[in-house]
Amino acid sequence: MLLLAACPFVLKAQPAGASGSWELVFEDQFTGSALDASKWSKGYPWGDGTTHNHEAYCIPENVTVENGLLRIKAVSEKHPASPEGYNWTSGVVSTSGKFHVSAGFIEGRFKAPATLGTWPAFWTLGDGWPPEIDILEIPHARNVHHYYYHYGPSWDQEQSFGGTHTGVDKSAGFHTYGVEWDTNYMHFYFDGQLVASYNNRPEVAQAVNQYILINLAVGGWAGAPPAGAQFPCYFECDWVRVWKRKPGIASGEYRISPAHASNQAVEMANHGTENGTNVATWSYWGGPNQRWNVNDLGGGYYSIRPVNAPAQSMDIAGQSTENGANVASWSYWGGNNQQFELVANGNGYVIKPRNSGRCLDVSGASTQNGANIIQWACNGGANQRFIMTRLGDLKSASLSEELLLEVSATSDDLQVSPNPVTGDALRLKIMLPSTSELVLQIYNLQGQLMKALNKGRFEQGGLNLEANVGDLAPGTYVITLEAEGLLKRAVFVKK
Repeated sequence: MLLLAACPFVLKAQPAGASGSWELVFEDQFTGSALDASKWSKGYPWGDGTTHNHEAYCIPENVTVENGLLRIKAVSEKHPASPEGYNWTSGVVSTSGKFHVSAGFIEGRFKAPATLGTWPAFWTLGDGWPPEIDILEIPHARNVHHYYYHYGPSWDQEQSFGGTHTGVDKSAGFHTYGVEWDTNYMHFYFDGQLVASYNNRPEVAQAVNQYILINLAVGGWAGAPPAGAQFPCYFECDWVRVWKRKPGIASGEYRISPAHASNQAVEMANHGTENGTNVATWSYWGGPNQRWNVNDLGGGYYSIRPVNAPAQSMDIAGQSTENGANVASWSYWGGNNQQFELVANGNGYVIKPRNSGRCLDVSGASTQNGANIIQWACNGGANQRFIMTRLGDLKSASLSEELLLEVSATSDDLQVSPNPVTGDALRLKIMLPSTSELVLQIYNLQGQLMKALNKGRFEQGGLNLEANVGDLAPGTYVITLEAEGLLKRAVFVKK
């Protein structure tokens, strides 16, 4: 069972232990001398609000706010209005009708009572039962708390998963307890550390429109308090917070450009499609090796897979967690080194491999073509921030001729003319930095090699060439010129 409070103007930006970007949507730090009635109600939100599946009769007087704490008191007494068998009084608060949440992260900081036979709880319910999320329940030993999720089509077909955490005495001081969930996963936390993770669980999608409860039960599952048990006793809450995950990017096809060199794009080097193909930067021209299918895996993580090699995935080589590890492609298998967190940052995103928590980085903050993408300790640099431009289901026909010609005109001093070309001859002009063998290759926009031309050995200096493109069908193409220490590209249109 659980308690929760809300405040739209919050100080804590991120839930401890959780990945991704979050927005605080609800908070109560229990300042002042009274319960905030805009966030909470006293009593259970059913019947007359006084009873549940335990032996304490819940009354408003047993719920107080003082010294920055919510305090729920259990007393060994029979209330005049209580039914037979209810030999204690206690209290409960809920956010029913005032705050509900369908996915997110709920966390509270609590100190349990030491008295055995009491059963403090921090939990959620919806419009019916199940579902129910039990974030914190301590029915027996004070060093063991339970966390569970109950689900099913009806009360008589209820199922559950969860477990227990054994550790410190949770009545000796304050500790935080949290749950994070979305449509297909649920994670439980204690003191900011993940203690249980349930993934690929579609039944979690049932946990919508949940409100929060905090209560102190007596008896029931906890058993009767032993003779001489200490009463009154208190279940204390320092604060309750709820976060919603900030909207991430939608799954789809993207251009990924480094913020410090936004005219470039992250690409599969040399149109590679094989395991180990280097991931690097190059002047953007829109080819399939510069387009990436970004797929939301849930839990704040994404796969990033090249359009020109859909069976491949961006991959941290060797599953390394060290600075400088290379980013290349590998057959997709879904490992943590192929899952990436996209954290909104300014006008772009920081891309963090799940296996390392480091940041993708344009090596040396280079702005030159062919700069490697590596992982490095996150430092906030522009070379660790990437602009994600949604392309949709981009087809070659949708690449504007004007854009491609503009790219070609600035393609690192490889000049092509005429462009568009209507005849057989495409003229190329380039400055060779050294004497070397020269190879020309022509690709279509699907990354297929259409022609390879070995033009022989040429001396250092200015060079004018012609390439025969008469046998190419009308369309848009990429021509690459490769020499020793040199790789240049340009885009041309064949009419």
